[in-house]
Amino acid sequence: MDGNIVMLIAGAALILAAVIGVILVILKFMKTGAKKYKVDYSGEKELYKGAKDSYRAGSRVRLYYDLSATDTDYAFFVDGIKLNHGFDNDKGFIISFIMPAHDVIIEHSAENSMVEKENNELPD
Repeated sequence: MDGNIVMLIAGAALILAAVIGVILVILKFMKTGAKKYKVDYSGEKELYKGAKDSYRAGSRVRLYYDLSATDTDYAFFVDGIKLNHGFDNDKGFIISFIMPAHDVIIEHSAENSMVEKENNELPD
């Protein structure tokens, strides 16, 4: 019977150690993941629906760019890197990226596609 009690205590100690280990890992993750980094919208935050001033590193940032014209080609950049984007008829352009562990700058460019087509046409 003494052997069973020792085995029971040893098993409980292993379970307790595992639980404490998991808690420590979660606390470490929460501590490092809790830091938020700032987003600079290049003075046009009001054009991005759902825009926040900061996000946690590793979180998915999803924004909707509300201003759009049908004859304009838009490009969106985070820290100078061009993002792929989608479009929703009700919400506008959908911009999404994973927040890095540093402050970022969001910029966009807009070029009138009709002017570009007119300039690229061959003369008759």
